[in-house]
Amino acid sequence: MRRLLTRRGVSTVHCVSSGEEALNLFRELSQSERNDVQVCFIEYEMPIQNGSELTARLRAEPLCITCPIIGITGSGLEESRRMFQTAGASAIITAPIRTDMLAYTLRHFNLIFIE
Repeated sequence: MRRLLTRRGVSTVHCVSSGEEALNLFRELSQSERNDVQVCFIEYEMPIQNGSELTARLRAEPLCITCPIIGITGSGLEESRRMFQTAGASAIITAPIRTDMLAYTLRHFNLIFIE
């Protein structure tokens, strides 16, 4: 994901390996850095807690209420999609990620993505 985004002009991409790392990273960002976060991509399958649990925890953070959260599920199963939606995901895409689908999803949130 990092390579895909940086090749298309995204200047800052933070990658973490667990939900706890994601929460800690978000909490350590300054107010202005948090305001600069344009989108969060969250994998459904992660160690310790799944992506829908992390999504719910991020939505509880005051500065993450409006940030688009895009859930990524490898299975495409209705159950994981429903769990992401219930937790507050803004959109869900299926891995492997197709560039055209990613561009379409980002444009929905008025985010520029060069194909």
